[in-house]
Amino acid sequence: EMEAEAKAEAKAEAKAEAKAEAKVVHQVWMNGIAEPRLESVCKLVMKRYIAAEQDIERVDSHESDFLDEEIEALVPVVILALQGVRTLSEAQFRQHASWLYNLLCNLVKCRDPRVRGLVSDVMRRQLVALLPLDAGGATAAGAEAPAADE
Repeated sequence: EMEAEAKAEAKAEAKAEAKAEAKVVHQVWMNGIAEPRLESVCKLVMKRYIAAEQDIERVDSHESDFLDEEIEALVPVVILALQGVRTLSEAQFRQHASWLYNLLCNLVKCRDPRVRGLVSDVMRRQLVALLPLDAGGATAAGAEAPAADE
C-alpha cells in the first residue's frame, strides 16, 4: 500500500512539474520574451521528454507506467515549445539551429504522432531555409521549399 501511495505521489509530482513547465513555456511565448529563454526552456523540456521516451524501452512494466504518465504530462509542453520554434523568423531559427537540430532529430523517433507531426512541420518550414535551393525551388537533397501561404 505504501508503494502504491508513493507511486501515486510521484505521478502527481511529475504532472505538477510538467504543468509548471508548460506555464513557463506559455508565458515565455506569450510575453514576447521567447528568444532569450528559448534555449534553456526548450532544452530542459525536450531533453526530459526524449529521455523518458528512450527510457521506457529499457524498464520493466512497473517503471514504464510512471514513465508513461511523465510522457503524457510532457507532450503538451513539447507541443507548445515546437509551436514556438515553428513561428521563429528565419534569422532567429538560424541562430538556434545548432542546438535545435539534435533535439529535432531525436523527437522524430518519439511515439506521439502530434509531436512527430510538429517536428515535420518545423523541419519543412525552418530547416529548408538553411538548405541551398536550386532554380526550381527544390533543395539539393530533393526537399521542396514550403509554399508562401504556409
